[in-house]
Amino acid sequence: MEVWIRNLSGRSPWTPRDVVLKDKAGENLHARLVTDAKGPVAPGDRVRVLAVLDRAAPSVGPVVVLEVLGDDNRSFVIPRVTLPMEGKP
Repeated sequence: MEVWIRNLSGRSPWTPRDVVLKDKAGENLHARLVTDAKGPVAPGDRVRVLAVLDRAAPSVGPVVVLEVLGDDNRSFVIPRVTLPMEGKP
């Protein structure tokens, strides 16, 4: 899944470092962070972030929590992300 995150004006530069997906039971799913950032994201700028989940276990429901972790313990959370289901458009 892809999200764009804006570092608000007046904030310090920020770099996304990791991504966590959690299922409805709160269990972490293994995912990889892919970003086009060439260094810290300056205040007022935005960054494209991809969370790549290789394959979810069949028990994982279609709705997860997405958290992007970054510098200085700053994070960005989207509480309800729907995963694309295999074989469904």
